Amino acid sequence: SGLAEGDTGNLFKYSLSDGIQDIIDFGFGSDVNSMKVFGSNLYLHIGTQESSCVYESSDGSLFTFSTDIGSISTLNSIAELDQNLYVLGYSSPTLRKFDGSSWSVVSGFPSTTIGYAIYKFRDRIYISCDSTIYDFNGSDFSVSTTLSSGNVRSFCQFRNKLYAGTSIGEVYEFDESSWTLSSDLLGANTVWSMSSYDGNLYANANSGTGIGKSFKYDGKSWSVFYSWISINPSASWGNQQYSNII
Repeated sequence: SGLAEGDTGNLFKYSLSDGIQDIIDFGFGSDVNSMKVFGSNLYLHIGTQESSCVYESSDGSLFTFSTDIGSISTLNSIAELDQNLYVLGYSSPTLRKFDGSSWSVVSGFPSTTIGYAIYKFRDRIYISCDSTIYDFNGSDFSVSTTLSSGNVRSFCQFRNKLYAGTSIGEVYEFDESSWTLSSDLLGANTVWSMSSYDGNLYANANSGTGIGKSFKYDGKSWSVFYSWISINPSASWGNQQYSNII
């Protein structure tokens, strides 16, 4: 099964085995901004304008409250490292850890501004806060880079490099040594999500109110792949794909 996110609290479910589609209204009444399969359960980061929390499900149908995050949520806010689940809060950002049985606040989090995105690459987590990208090895935080303008809203691993999409339509690449500009996506504003599929990297960005574009990168050059109506990131679970409807 799989799930995906949206602004209405509804989830779009797509079966990869038989092509059956379904929109599920769980009655959250809040944005489902991020989701992640951890262990045998699916976790959703759900937020309002004031706060956010995490719900979990073992079957994709019944969701129960897991923890309060204490900060509003953001897209791309869940990552896994060393058999722990991490959830990033947006305003006055906090980083919370779930070890499979209990939640705790990660101490020493260096940012007091805005938390935008979190992603596991190699043996650490990369966290975007305002214009700075931090890396976290499970114990300590350090600065990976600080952008001259914009901030990172999405990450993705592609061909042994980490890619970061920004709020001004730029994509950076990281080779574990340095960050360099990969592309300035023409006609793009915020790069909300990225994914790697079938040897290509795809970046989804808005280019106007309710309008978006998917850009494709084959390792050599970028091109416009598709134009679409905005939809938030999604997740695969078993043989089904879930998406959140905006």
